[in-house]
Amino acid sequence: SLMLGLRAYGTENIPEEGGFLICANHTSMIDVVVIAAGMKRQPHYMAKKEALKAHTKIKALLCKSK
Repeated sequence: SLMLGLRAYGTENIPEEGGFLICANHTSMIDVVVIAAGMKRQPHYMAKKEALKAHTKIKALLCKSK
């Protein structure tokens, strides 16, 4: 799928059911949003608490823009 001019490769490897892991070498906090945009399933995250504070700020900004 195309989203924001990006293409997601390998999404056929994501199972329709059950658990799986995506391990990303992040270069920025926006990577979390970009990875989720390329998925058909809703992701759940695990991160250190400092990263969750930044994620909450990003989520608040995205919700305000709607």
